This record gives sequence, C-alpha cells and structure tokens, in this order.
Amino acid sequence: MVEITVDASELRSKANGETIKELTEFLKEKLKMDVKPVGDEIKVVSEKLSKAYLRVILRKFLHQYELKEDFRVISKDKDTLMIKERKVRLPPEE
Repeated sequence: MVEITVDASELRSKANGETIKELTEFLKEKLKMDVKPVGDEIKVVSEKLSKAYLRVILRKFLHQYELKEDFRVISKDKDTLMIKERKVRLPPEE
C-alpha cells in the first residue's frame, strides 16, 4: 500500500479557500482512488500509484484552474509532493 501526501498549504493561502476541496474532488475523479484531505494536505492511498503520475495529474489541475503561471509541483521528500508558489522574476533594469 502506497501513501503519497500532497502539501497544498501555499495553494490555500494564495488561491481562494475552495481550492483544496476542488483539488480533492479533481483527484478523486481522475485517480478513482482513496483521497483524504487532512488540513492543508491531501493523502492519496493506493496499491499502485507512482509519484510521477500523481505529479502529472497535479499539473493538469493547475492548468485547468489557470494556476499554472503562479504555482508549480515539486518533490518535498520520498512520499510527498508540494504545490509551491513560483518566484516572480523581474526583468533586469538597465
């Protein structure tokens, strides 16, 4: 049994408060697996789920909800993915 955690704390603070619920529903619909929200984290439990595939699904969520410009998906540790805010890059001044 594999349990992967998605840390969406930055997503909740920057986007609207409903985003965690929308992400949970999106993952349930796409993965058809056990998905549980726990505070600012979402736990996905499955027999055969790869972290790489979950990352692709999270990127699809960000794209569909037009959050791809503001957030990215990174690996936090072995069984954790994190949705992190992108750093704003300003063009160099001359």
